[in-house]
Amino acid sequence: MNKTVFITGGAIRIGKEICKKFHQEGFNIICHYNSSSNFANQLSEELNEIRKGSCELIQFDLNEINKYPDFIKKVKSLYESIDILINNASAFYSSPLNDYQEKDWDILHNSNLRGPFLISSFLKE
Repeated sequence: MNKTVFITGGAIRIGKEICKKFHQEGFNIICHYNSSSNFANQLSEELNEIRKGSCELIQFDLNEINKYPDFIKKVKSLYESIDILINNASAFYSSPLNDYQEKDWDILHNSNLRGPFLISSFLKE
């Protein structure tokens, strides 16, 4: 199979398991992460050991709104096509909503709403 899945927030928790499952099914993996570089590198090594060249990593902060075009250009350059997009990345806080500052709300909005919209929009171009 020569299909590729792009998973945002793919280095840890459920994103990691999604990457592994698609890899088992024969997909190439583009694993996005922001600050989980150690986990991302471990996952990439594990998957590439099973099938060389089958997992690429891409680091990006979803809050850097003005850098999305370059980010997506880089994503598109990794494999011939992207067949599936899984917008898994998210920001979350364990504190009550009334404790949020405006900057916290901006981070949540960019990661959980604007980011998936922009990624989906730029990928279809």
